[in-house]
Amino acid sequence: MSESVLSVNTSSSRAVGIATVAVWIAQLAVAGILGMAAFTKFFMYTPDGSMALAEAMGVGRGIIVLIGLVELTAAALILIPRRHLLGGLLAAGTMAGALFTHATKIGWSGNAAAEMWPLALIAFAAASSVVVYRYLHR
Repeated sequence: MSESVLSVNTSSSRAVGIATVAVWIAQLAVAGILGMAAFTKFFMYTPDGSMALAEAMGVGRGIIVLIGLVELTAAALILIPRRHLLGGLLAAGTMAGALFTHATKIGWSGNAAAEMWPLALIAFAAASSVVVYRYLHR
């Protein structure tokens, strides 16, 4: 009897361990994508980089830098153990805004800014997964 209980607990804890590793991989992916996106907004203000994004959105460089700061903040928060949920929410919201902007202003192809939507979609899905997991396991 105790062996079957022990094996159930072991398989259950193994599943939780695998899920935790998967969520950490998702968090690292989100942080990497957001970090890269923030980097381009800060340091690649060129005609085919953030300048094209600003032009497509109809905003100035200040707004692009502000978006970069939000992305960098979300990337940092999602990696801090007591702030995973907050970072995931901020990341998912930021990526939802990015996808909405692609749908309404930037488009899905045609310039460097438009070609970034697959990363925004991956980051949104991964950040949403982090939010659900971290909320259920807090």
